[in-house]
Amino acid sequence: MEICPEDAIAVNEDGIRQIIAERCTLCGVCIDECYAEGLELIGKERTVAEVMAEIKADQTFYDKSSGGMTLSGGDPTMQHPFSLEILKRCKALGIHTALETSGHTSWKIWESFLPYLDLVLYDVKEIDSDLHKQWTGVSNDLILENLKRLTKRDVSVIVRRPVIPGYNDSADSIHALGRFVSELCSIKEINLLPYHNFGKGKYERLGMEYAMGDSPSLKGADRPELADILRSYDLNVKIGG
Repeated sequence: MEICPEDAIAVNEDGIRQIIAERCTLCGVCIDECYAEGLELIGKERTVAEVMAEIKADQTFYDKSSGGMTLSGGDPTMQHPFSLEILKRCKALGIHTALETSGHTSWKIWESFLPYLDLVLYDVKEIDSDLHKQWTGVSNDLILENLKRLTKRDVSVIVRRPVIPGYNDSADSIHALGRFVSELCSIKEINLLPYHNFGKGKYERLGMEYAMGDSPSLKGADRPELADILRSYDLNVKIGG
């Protein structure tokens, strides 16, 4: 607290130290000073070569487990040139490649990725365009159109639904998802990802409001009827993913 040049660390009424986000410049001075190593900068800039060195170090494990490399995020499509180069180099080494995405990107970017992708993990948060825009701030028209086009190409696709209580967990919403996905070809499976509140403590430490309040985490067995709805559309359903 004493060393911070921006006075961006404070103690709240419960005695918990918090980072004041609007003051913090991510200078890292507090990290160097903290004897308990209670702080660290998670986001670090890396070159393609540095990332590939880490990937190649685990190649033996990929070979034995039939696993591979997954680009996640944020959304890797937002760092298109970097992500594309990683995918190219992995494919040259024979490493299985996967990408997690919201799907909200141009088809031109998707076309550049496709020759180097084995699997796409594709979020479909809501089928209703108005609700999608209400919850996320953008329409889902581009997302759904990209998904339709992807399923016609030579790449495996797993559709994923983050199940958020009070938002997209109604029977109507799940039926709409089932109808949409069942009409697509080449969908390997659909994953239901139960909401969890693991990030709540981080929001509190950063002095930010946690929009989900005290909503409890869902467990895989909490809402079995949602999986049953999707199975009624002859879909292969997995809880988690």
